[in-house]
Amino acid sequence: MIRLVITLVLLISIPAASSAQTVAQIVEGAKAEKELLTYATTQAPVMNRLVQGFNKKYPFIKVEYYRAGAEKIAQRFDTEAAAGRHAVDVVNLSGSEMYWTAKKGSFAVYDSPERKSFRPSYKDKQGMWTAQYSTIAVIGYNRKLVAPADVPKSYDDMLLPKWQGHIGLDQTDDDWYMVLVHVMGEKKASEFIRALAKQNVEFRRGRQLAAELLAAGEWAMAPTMRIAAGEEIRRKGAPVDWVAMEPLFPNPPNALALARRAPHPNAGKLWIDYILSKEVQDYYANEVGVSVGRTDVVLANERLRKLRYGEIDWPVYLEKLQHYQDEWRKTMKPY
Repeated sequence: MIRLVITLVLLISIPAASSAQTVAQIVEGAKAEKELLTYATTQAPVMNRLVQGFNKKYPFIKVEYYRAGAEKIAQRFDTEAAAGRHAVDVVNLSGSEMYWTAKKGSFAVYDSPERKSFRPSYKDKQGMWTAQYSTIAVIGYNRKLVAPADVPKSYDDMLLPKWQGHIGLDQTDDDWYMVLVHVMGEKKASEFIRALAKQNVEFRRGRQLAAELLAAGEWAMAPTMRIAAGEEIRRKGAPVDWVAMEPLFPNPPNALALARRAPHPNAGKLWIDYILSKEVQDYYANEVGVSVGRTDVVLANERLRKLRYGEIDWPVYLEKLQHYQDEWRKTMKPY
């Protein structure tokens, strides 16, 4: 009797074979759908290359896309859903917008076969979104203003009196505060930003502008410089370098999700699979210069390859986003 009960429990717990599509079934479904629409934050040159690569693999699918910032895409998606207009198949949003849109039940669960190759920090546990890429923050510094002996070895080194008035941050760096909470714990991270605020930090808007200010000597240090920006400006001959506080953690990822009411769900699944494929992730990591979560992608840059990376459960922090934003803005006064 016990054996029978156990057998029944196991049978009930195993999903029916018909509930999961095979790749062949998805492809056949996409052939019938013939098209897909994606809303994307991706830069136009990158997006055009992705579309070309996808069309080589699936020439029977016409790809259309609408490009905008994450906030504008989220607003458009919500407005259309509220009006009962379901036009988009795949939505691409950055961290906080993806998290809160997913919480509304706007996305379908799609456990792409590519997801198994991604680190935990780059996907949600429910199977609704996966990161197409993220960014990594390092401490950038101007080599003419920061001597080798003075390069920070810890976050606390930036609190030394000599750096007062010589540190620059982006106005939108509240995501860095959440990383600090993850690294230090909430109490110490709060104490750290209160001490940092006393350093007369200068705030500007724009990652590229931050790199340029660092290169020009307007700032001695930029604690949230993106690795890609730092490497690019170094290659151009600027007196800029960076140091990493290891292990490094990705910023809230730029992710993909299948719309719950997608009119072309099979074509949408193929698009997601393609973007998450090793081929595209290698392109993102080694040509675009962003951070990816695929464990089988090998970084061509030896310096980046040797860095240690940690994991962060972003939904835990994004759930308290307003709290962290309020504390950051009240303490640092970035605006």
